[in-house]
Amino acid sequence: MHYFSDDEACRKQTAKQSYGAMPLFPRRAPGLLLAFVLLVAGTARASEVRLVDGTVYSDVTIVHRDARTIEIRTRYGSLPLPASEVDRIDGVRLSASGLAPAH
Repeated sequence: MHYFSDDEACRKQTAKQSYGAMPLFPRRAPGLLLAFVLLVAGTARASEVRLVDGTVYSDVTIVHRDARTIEIRTRYGSLPLPASEVDRIDGVRLSASGLAPAH
């Protein structure tokens, strides 16, 4: 314990002790937390993709989808598939364009 003879030295020592510790939530923590939540939410959804020939890809993430291709990510890497060869995604039959579910 320190004993100070004047108030100024006491205030300086107290300020040094209270501001020297790492803050519990730094200023950038909300941004990092949001990025982590979006990353987990974007990759947590696993899908099942069934092709016209009967091939099934389970536990995949759909990375990109347009009128011509559907790119999936498996645990082994990414795989682009022609949309015309994809029959169903998560049990929902695709339309001829490959973008929207068939009605």
